[in-house]
Amino acid sequence: MPRQGLTLIELLVVVAILTTLVAGVIPVLSPNNDARKIRETTRGLRTLLMSAQAEAARIGRPHGIGFTESTPGSGVAIEAFHVEVPPAFAGFSPDSRVTVDPVPDAPFLYGPTADVAGGNDRDRFSPTENGSALVRVRFVTQALNPDPLPPRTFRVGDVIEVRGNRYLIVDDARNQEFFFGGGTGYLDPSAHANPYDNAVVCVWLNNNGQVFLSANPTTGTLQPHRYTISRQPENAADPPFQLVSGVAIDLQASGVEGGTGTVDPAVDIADSFHSSIENANGIPNTVMILFQPEGNVESVYFNGRPVDGVSQIMLCVGRVELGGIQNVLTDGATQYQLSTAGTADELRQVQSQVNWLAPDSRWVAILPRLGSYRTVENNFVDAAKVRATSVAFGVQNVDSDSAFQQIITAREFARDGASSAGSGG
Repeated sequence: MPRQGLTLIELLVVVAILTTLVAGVIPVLSPNNDARKIRETTRGLRTLLMSAQAEAARIGRPHGIGFTESTPGSGVAIEAFHVEVPPAFAGFSPDSRVTVDPVPDAPFLYGPTADVAGGNDRDRFSPTENGSALVRVRFVTQALNPDPLPPRTFRVGDVIEVRGNRYLIVDDARNQEFFFGGGTGYLDPSAHANPYDNAVVCVWLNNNGQVFLSANPTTGTLQPHRYTISRQPENAADPPFQLVSGVAIDLQASGVEGGTGTVDPAVDIADSFHSSIENANGIPNTVMILFQPEGNVESVYFNGRPVDGVSQIMLCVGRVELGGIQNVLTDGATQYQLSTAGTADELRQVQSQVNWLAPDSRWVAILPRLGSYRTVENNFVDAAKVRATSVAFGVQNVDSDSAFQQIITAREFARDGASSAGSGG
């Protein structure tokens, strides 16, 4: 007798094939695939922020999320990752100590030699620490013998506290042997040559004319002291969150409002998260946003330096190919010229070229004091008003200051939209 229908297994196979076909066709038929991807990414970021906030409350230490440029100078990040602040380090044994004295090559100050007489030819933290005294902090035992340290203990940017004095570990160009493992940033003082053996070079942050802690007034012998190292946030063990293919966090358009401890806006494009100046050393820019256990944002770290007192954080999520100011600065095409867009169609064409104006882009606005965040579509950004309030672009020579003014103005519109839009998905 012939069969009257399909078996259950055959029916399941057919359903599976149809499901696969439909799942592949729907994105192609979607009227705006880019907008869908960006919307999906912002939802994922909100989930990541929520999990970081919850983890900070669980462990009782700051925990957050971070972004690193996909390549140095790209101005975009294509993944996000969890970061956490390790416990303070007070030595490998009860006998661990440090000695502190002036850098032997004194007078030696922090900063680029061309700008600072006696500078050490570096500008990692420039200009915040330019002209500051450099000290040598050596890791020893109580008997003044070298104190071996475990690997991956601390990094450039960490702060050593000794009897109320605070010393910022800096990247001294003369002492590249500080770095091991291909420039990971973790330090290996034991690899340092005399007279810096088992020592790191630091900026004395709170130097107000105090006497050095180094020498016994009678014998002149270096005196060992207990210490504590406040360490920077580092990547947590959680796997990174991969943004949807083709979508990026535009670190050029993203940035903070308010805050202290930022680098000079003259070289860092008015509190944006990307700067060609900072990338002169070929190291990708990194941004970290840290929640306190109480739920608020503790600090925003830019390239290892904390920016405190921030009133708002704006993250711009858009297309990879539209990210980074270098796209504007190296392309003289008129599509970037807001001043030449006369008709509504021309203005829309201009908007589609950069993430801070593109209607499909989205912003994630974070209020640090409250620890709250919401997303807003970029259609709150009025390109015509941005044009009216920005410095006009030249036709073949795009002025970076004009682009920066556009970014700041676009953020203002997005911020106002976030304030009135609630917590969009």
